[in-house]
Amino acid sequence: MDRSLAELGDRALQAGRAAMERAGLSSDMAAPTATDWRAELRHGNGQPFADAAAALGEFRAKAPARFFAGTADIAATLAAIRAVDPGAESRTIELAGAAAGGQHRLLGYDALDYGTPPD
Repeated sequence: MDRSLAELGDRALQAGRAAMERAGLSSDMAAPTATDWRAELRHGNGQPFADAAAALGEFRAKAPARFFAGTADIAATLAAIRAVDPGAESRTIELAGAAAGGQHRLLGYDALDYGTPPD
């Protein structure tokens, strides 16, 4: 047995939490309420939002700066991919078309058929 005492402790804690969840005794099992969500949503200044529209507005204003760059400037992303691999775009479109038709590549198999529509 090559497990450390710390790993055994972690695994025991995981098993205990799993048992508590199965028994319905875990506080993590309850879905957050709307009040819980509102308490978590705050402006950058720490103040709660007045309403959902204000929260959505702030999200839309800040999300592009926080999200990864590939979605912020699609044209620049495509140009960078084309510069590195000119055939990537056509291969991606070909694979997407095959997937939409129920044909998928998986684990070395090129045309696994999942049915139409894919099941």
